[in-house]
Amino acid sequence: MLRLDILKALQQHPLNMSKVSQLVKRDGPLTYQLLRLVNSPLWGMRQNVESIEVALVAVGENAFRRIATLAIASEFNGDQPPNYCLWLSCADESAK
Repeated sequence: MLRLDILKALQQHPLNMSKVSQLVKRDGPLTYQLLRLVNSPLWGMRQNVESIEVALVAVGENAFRRIATLAIASEFNGDQPPNYCLWLSCADESAK
């Protein structure tokens, strides 16, 4: 049910960052993947990001929508963890 709530929140324009961050905090795998992505060399952050709110702002609304949708869809398709390489390619496309 949490994943469906996240998908529903992602459909809102503009994105309610407060609501989304609260939902993401309750989802361990999604939190892990988001923080792992934003702390990767791709983002070039000078300091380690530990806050979901800061990570969401750093990634941006459109990129996070794509990333979260991909992560949730991949889990619905076989209960496998999201592929980190797919996250990076999705985020890379959003940065263009």
